[in-house]
Amino acid sequence: MSVHLGLGRVLERGHSLTTVGSRLELALQGDGNLVLSHDGDAVWDLWATAGQVDGEVVTVEPTMLSVRGADGAILWQAGAAVNPYPRELVLRDDGQLVYQALVALWTTDTVDRNAAADDEPAVMVAGGALPPNEALQVGPYEARVTAEGQLEVRHSNVTVWSSEIKTPMSGSYLAVETPNWADVTPGQGACVKSDSGVPTWRALVPLNEIVKSTDRIELRLQADGNLVLYACQELWRATGVPDLPAARLRALLKGAVSDRTLSDGSAAVASLAPLGDDDDRPIDARRPLVLVVCAAELTEPRNGVNLIADLRRYRDDLNADGFDARIVIAQLYRGMLHEDGRILLALRSAFSSVATAHPYLTGVVLVGSFPEATVVRRWLWEVDYTTPQVRANVPAGQRYVQCWPEPVANWSDAVLADLTGRWDELYNDSVRLEAFKGIASRPPAYEDGEVIDFMPGDFILQNLTFNDVFLVIEDESGLTVDPQRGNAQLTCRTSRRNPEVFEPNLTQLNPIARPDIIVSRIDATGAAYSVNPALKDSAGNGYVDANGRPQAVLEDIENSPTTTAEQLVPDRDLELRLLSAYFDRNHEHRAGDHALHPTRDRVLSISSTDFSGVAAQHAQEVGTAVGTLEDPAVGEDTGLFGYAVSWDEPASMRVIHAHSSPVNSAFPGAYDPPTLEKYIKGPLYRWHHDKPNQRYVPGIKGQGEYADFWLHRSLWQSRARAKTASILVHYGCDTPNSTNSASKPYSDPQFAACRLASCLVFYTDVLAMFGRTKVYYDTPWSFLAPLHGGGTVGDAWMQLFSEASASERLNEFPHWVDAKIAYSWVLLGDWTIRRRYGG
Repeated sequence: MSVHLGLGRVLERGHSLTTVGSRLELALQGDGNLVLSHDGDAVWDLWATAGQVDGEVVTVEPTMLSVRGADGAILWQAGAAVNPYPRELVLRDDGQLVYQALVALWTTDTVDRNAAADDEPAVMVAGGALPPNEALQVGPYEARVTAEGQLEVRHSNVTVWSSEIKTPMSGSYLAVETPNWADVTPGQGACVKSDSGVPTWRALVPLNEIVKSTDRIELRLQADGNLVLYACQELWRATGVPDLPAARLRALLKGAVSDRTLSDGSAAVASLAPLGDDDDRPIDARRPLVLVVCAAELTEPRNGVNLIADLRRYRDDLNADGFDARIVIAQLYRGMLHEDGRILLALRSAFSSVATAHPYLTGVVLVGSFPEATVVRRWLWEVDYTTPQVRANVPAGQRYVQCWPEPVANWSDAVLADLTGRWDELYNDSVRLEAFKGIASRPPAYEDGEVIDFMPGDFILQNLTFNDVFLVIEDESGLTVDPQRGNAQLTCRTSRRNPEVFEPNLTQLNPIARPDIIVSRIDATGAAYSVNPALKDSAGNGYVDANGRPQAVLEDIENSPTTTAEQLVPDRDLELRLLSAYFDRNHEHRAGDHALHPTRDRVLSISSTDFSGVAAQHAQEVGTAVGTLEDPAVGEDTGLFGYAVSWDEPASMRVIHAHSSPVNSAFPGAYDPPTLEKYIKGPLYRWHHDKPNQRYVPGIKGQGEYADFWLHRSLWQSRARAKTASILVHYGCDTPNSTNSASKPYSDPQFAACRLASCLVFYTDVLAMFGRTKVYYDTPWSFLAPLHGGGTVGDAWMQLFSEASASERLNEFPHWVDAKIAYSWVLLGDWTIRRRYGG
């Protein structure tokens, strides 16, 4: 908890301010020196006034922070400035000592002049959320959101102020946001949101020229009972967290992975080290730290592509955007042992070590192929199957009772991003689990301790095996089966175990793992496949000509194209080309090159005929969340030709809703194949069998309704490069998944062959993509709100977890199926990207 020294208050010689929990102390020592220190395993000074100033008192004055001697003379001062706002000195939990002006943006005006003035305020900072069952509390005062969705300030349970409420909405929570000062609208800053993230009440915040540059907004319940939204204007800062020497970063990374091995003794991470040219530059304690971790196999220049040069430019772009970015080269285990989770835990250990030494580690960008975590979960719930599961005739109104383990995220970066959770304890290279589903003898009440009976033939009991997974067993229900009578009993337990969740996060309304850092991946391996150049027909021709364009081959060619694995091989040269082109687009977007396009800032939303009518809804929802300026472009009942053409339509935000798999999205509906082929400006990068002429011929035949590798590769190869950049939300199921994660390690050449998400990021104008790694039906959108205020794509990803943890609905028993759906949402591309640059 931060400690505040307000205007007019003093810190005398021999006294100190001490934070709760983090053991930080600001002391005016007996020798008169003002020193900030940390008392951990050892005591070290984080900051001190220069020399022995022989100070007698520290004073927070109207125009400066000072240390004065016994005679009142100023011996040291900081933050001298003239403005009309009150000042304070604050020692924050993260080690920052800041002298700041407090600009009141909004207040309840519930000031109690007789209240004790020395109590510390209860503070919420921008990005925070207060669930409906929790309160800000100072002495006899508390601020909370009621069950009906009303924000109240109470004194000894008596309401002294309350917000207006039009429609009662249960599950509402209080949120604090950073206003977009460039485009301020009333109510930015503090608001009450419904369970679905829709604001139902907003504080009226005026535009204030003085604080347009502030990046810290706080909502405080003060000791005098006043609830105030402040903009904190920093006037001086002592860097309590010292700059981290580059050599220290190198040592932390090396030490964290040195003893991490796989089951056969192989090193999980052979080396993890910063790029050499950063060695002499200490990490700036005032800037958010970003680690750009690149797979070692991509660092050698090939055929004119030098990815390290691209990464250096990218690093410089991040630094210009306010980050401190460091390039780290990772040499990972790339053998065929299927223990990807162990490799991931080694990386997580390294990031955790850095975060402990430097609390401003904000996120990681992984460049290249890295392991992916699969989360398997089992919980007690009821489900209404549309097809018979146990027996054909199910009583009317009866639902299945189920404790059936399943992957709730075939790939979840929550594991890598949650540095404080208990994921190390939950990893299994192979595990066999009991799986049960059945029709109860009578509808259960789902009360704690209730025994649910199942008659013979009314249930299924199996054992399922999962490899290389993080196992989250939620239920504590006991199952017994009578081998003589053939019936079963299940004891219901209504509490969720949440074994992966860091203990302080168990108090959340919906306890889930919370990311401590942001993680995204710039990985082109799923898209970087080409036809095998070694395959030739009897005339010596391959599938492509010397310029790489598809051509016909005789049917006697080796391994005729019956499967992807036979026809396609990983193409490292193409992978580097795609990555280099991606970083070119990234750089152009940051430089504002796309800002002058007449339709740069709109939502383009399309849906297939399977989801008729939702495109307009998504366009409105996403546009509202991110604050786009132009009218949306909507494509309802889009077919494959309409899908292909949509990529020529510029938009800052894109939404796609179609039935999907790891390798394609389906867009049913008739289209004219020759017209699509003409639009692509050449034959598709795919081949069909022309039996009469005994050839395999490139073309549209057999493409059907699917947007897949073949279509995206053809569009990219035959058309001009995109001149715009977009952020994509894809509501199709499984789009980011690899097809072989359950059976192959990440290093296998076919692990993520023709991954749809990779094609979307590297064969189109997409710079960042949100996708779901599970078959599910959720369509979140309010989490995108940080993009409205100039936040990054990564801020939006973090917001998704914040909203999920504050949702009471997601924790309702026996509907726990929804509780941890946030784990399945991943971010592909660059999390540091913002929606708009350059105006």
